[in-house]
Amino acid sequence: MLISAAGVSTGTQRETMVDENTDNGTPLIAYCRVKLTSENALRASATPGMTLVILRPPFIWAPE
Repeated sequence: MLISAAGVSTGTQRETMVDENTDNGTPLIAYCRVKLTSENALRASATPGMTLVILRPPFIWAPE
């Protein structure tokens, strides 16, 4: 499982709804470009039968 960032899917493409088939476009900030690079590396390392989970939450809240 990889926790990525919502900004990966809100770059140059402006889809209102995204899923695993949506083109990523180009993330606008370096942080999100690095997250996309990490996602792509994980996808490239997948082996048959492996389940990949990549989450792109907009915010994560937790108690201090």
